[in-house]
Amino acid sequence: VSLGEFTGVTERAGLAILDVSQPENPQMISRWDSAAFDRGSSTVIVQDEFAYLGAMEHGVVILNIGRGAPIRFVSSIIPDKLFGSKKHSYHARGLSLQEDLLLVAYDNGGLRTIDVSDKSTPRETGKYAASGIDAEGTIFCNHVCRVGQRAFCAMDYCGIEVVDVTDPASMQQLAWINPWGCTSQPPPLGSWNGSPGHCNEIVFSPEAGALFLSGGDTQVLSLDAAQPQL
Repeated sequence: VSLGEFTGVTERAGLAILDVSQPENPQMISRWDSAAFDRGSSTVIVQDEFAYLGAMEHGVVILNIGRGAPIRFVSSIIPDKLFGSKKHSYHARGLSLQEDLLLVAYDNGGLRTIDVSDKSTPRETGKYAASGIDAEGTIFCNHVCRVGQRAFCAMDYCGIEVVDVTDPASMQQLAWINPWGCTSQPPPLGSWNGSPGHCNEIVFSPEAGALFLSGGDTQVLSLDAAQPQL
């Protein structure tokens, strides 16, 4: 479980490991946080003995969660803050990992790729921000889910973007699905507050071949992963 409030009064980014073998009585078995990461955290994903923590303004934190040992800090990386829109702050909000390539939904900084083959020295290998979306509204890449060579990005009130990540150094837009008519008009139509929906979390169902997305205002959206359309 990722820990740490990141709105209002910010708290340390942290991680808790829970034993849920008895769902009616979960037990915390390990906990980690650090004063070095004082902007809260938004998400966590796990692969083998490593956890990857989205630590908001402090980027991505890699932790060793080897069974039976205390959680141990391994490394961290802040993706490039000089690339992209730079209209608002950049935060590591969503993560997706396939083999050694970590995709980071970097808020107003777009989509980033991080090579984590060497856990002690992660490297940023790709940066992508959709100028077309930014011209209409504002880029807010809230979450990302990779299916094959496609990254499905939750773009907040500007819907869903599909990006080809075959070559991380040269990512390309495949589609932009804009269900709420994100525009550059003045408020309320062109504002974050005025939008009838906001896309945040994404999960993929291999059985259905579909993605399911939280759309704000109690909406749930589904997307065909093979032929993306609402």
